[in-house]
Amino acid sequence: MSIARASTAKAAAEVYTHKFFTPPAYAGVIRRDQLIERSFQRDARVVLLQGPAGHGKSTALQQIKSVCEERGEITGWLTLDDADNDTRRFYLHIHALLKSLKLSDRKPDEREGGRRRSDWLLERMQRAGKPVALFFDDFQTLSNRSLLTFFRELFERLPDNVRFYIGTRSTPEMGLTRLVVNQRSLILNADDLRFSP
Repeated sequence: MSIARASTAKAAAEVYTHKFFTPPAYAGVIRRDQLIERSFQRDARVVLLQGPAGHGKSTALQQIKSVCEERGEITGWLTLDDADNDTRRFYLHIHALLKSLKLSDRKPDEREGGRRRSDWLLERMQRAGKPVALFFDDFQTLSNRSLLTFFRELFERLPDNVRFYIGTRSTPEMGLTRLVVNQRSLILNADDLRFSP
């Protein structure tokens, strides 16, 4: 293996901890009480905040996360970017996220397919013994079909103690319509994110 290829492989395997940091809460920001209340609809396991840049998705997610923490839930944050379409890098960050929450002590086998990896993630969240809320921001950067399939399979089988909160500029292709019909998912769009007078 050439030196260039070796350094590329090493970089792909690196975990970037800044991706786990929740955006800071700025002084004077308006608390989105109605939006927060809607996000806790009883049966919704997946809450999607979808709107253009500058509509306050990240700020709303940060406020929802704070409420989850006040309620004693286990919370984790992952900001996605284009490089996360590399499945190895993505799963490395998922494992690091769960490890930071003390929900995992081993990585999934890299030879396992998407379904087996979703089983691995579900099992670790279910055994937490308390509510878990995971936040994914900038989800629109994810276009890898196998990763979107992973999320679709995951969302279809989420246990009652787990919720996913997603901030995205576009609605991802992962079967959310059926979950909305079954009241297992809630989509808050740009109109919902707008401030009233």
